Amino acid sequence: MAYLPVIVGANLVETDADGRFNIAVPPASVADISSGLPAVKYEEIAGVTRESLPGTGLEISEIAQANGGLILINASQRVKPQPLCYVEDPNSGAGFIRFPFTNRSGVKLTVESDKLNYITSLADPSRGPDQEPYPLADFDPISDDQPDGYLGFEWPLRYFVWFDTARNSEIVSAEWKLINESASLDQPLSDVPLCESAGLIDSCNPYTTIESNRLYSQMFSTVTRLSQLAERAAKKGIWRNRTGKFRNPFLSRGATSLRTTKQLLNGLPNPGYLCPAALPTGCSYVAFPKGEITRQFDLILKVKLPPELKFLIKTMGQERNKFLAALRAQPNQLIRCNSTR
Repeated sequence: MAYLPVIVGANLVETDADGRFNIAVPPASVADISSGLPAVKYEEIAGVTRESLPGTGLEISEIAQANGGLILINASQRVKPQPLCYVEDPNSGAGFIRFPFTNRSGVKLTVESDKLNYITSLADPSRGPDQEPYPLADFDPISDDQPDGYLGFEWPLRYFVWFDTARNSEIVSAEWKLINESASLDQPLSDVPLCESAGLIDSCNPYTTIESNRLYSQMFSTVTRLSQLAERAAKKGIWRNRTGKFRNPFLSRGATSLRTTKQLLNGLPNPGYLCPAALPTGCSYVAFPKGEITRQFDLILKVKLPPELKFLIKTMGQERNKFLAALRAQPNQLIRCNSTR
């Protein structure tokens, strides 16, 4: 398998595009060989069923020489992608492509490498690996009574639709490469299979970054408005510090609060779910960080104003009330269903 981490003694090496690696280890040094990725299990090494090969550099070298200069490793991946499918939210009608997976190892497995876990689409071939839509990195296990593909993650359909002039049709294009296996779609939406189970829970509504980004935009607008008012006051000579120089406090405080708020919002599941009924199986609650976001907004307003700028107090109060109203409109908690990032 290509680009896999391999542990050789105290060293971590990576296989090349052909699945090979080469490392020099001193004869007397420990050179035990084992998988460097728990999501990949070694089934056979040098013709013997085992998950690791113990030995010194000399002993490993002798085994390699006895096998034509190579140590062949047969490996299997413990988490696998399942066929992609289409699911539609029954309330909004929004369409999603679901990326199901199966992990029957009994433990959560992580695959973070962009070389081993990535999504591509002809709808946007230039998209980078750190841009949406990116794949899940942590894969929860399923029980024996749950079907393959019971868990998964979804991304809005718009990321994968493009117009193919050759076929004169809108095509759904998506490929998920996970370690050594892949699942893909390249067909008109009408031909994309519907998800038979799991997917978006019928009684739930999706909550995506579109909603949470409105909060960030509102905070950004507040920082901009207050900064502009402070700049105007400075140009009129009303607001100066003791040295006679002007430094916009809303701008510096705002940058810090905006950065922290962005991190808080990025920590929410995307997409998360709002479910009116009981918590669905395999799901968990994630608290919306309203308290910390409120604190970040208030930090922007903690500015000592001179008497000439008392008019800003009213403006600041109005901005705070407006922001808190928008924050109260957000859910107190979201639901993560073993499928969001």
